[in-house]
Amino acid sequence: NTTATTFSLSSLEQACRQAEVNSIKTALLAWGRKHFSRSKLIGLAELKNLIDDDALCQQLDLLDQQLWSSKQSEYQYGHALWQAFKNYNINTKPTKNASTSTDLPPLYKQ
Repeated sequence: NTTATTFSLSSLEQACRQAEVNSIKTALLAWGRKHFSRSKLIGLAELKNLIDDDALCQQLDLLDQQLWSSKQSEYQYGHALWQAFKNYNINTKPTKNASTSTDLPPLYKQ
């Protein structure tokens, strides 16, 4: 069951450093499920549609190409993907936080 995978920032970083494409994909999908509150997120293309960041989307495309390539060449973009992910993650807040904010006044005045 892929939806049960939990996200670990260190596991994503390690997978990127070691260029382990399947581990990178698994970690990114786990992050996407948590970050976007999408328990049914199953593919990189779906994740890419949720991300508004050209650099990270480009890296997801390269990862997807590697995963589907008939040539078994070494994945060269682990470091670039990690950098794009860090930059995106620093500049965005999880959807969950955004959805809890409202324009309603507080229930009790202080």
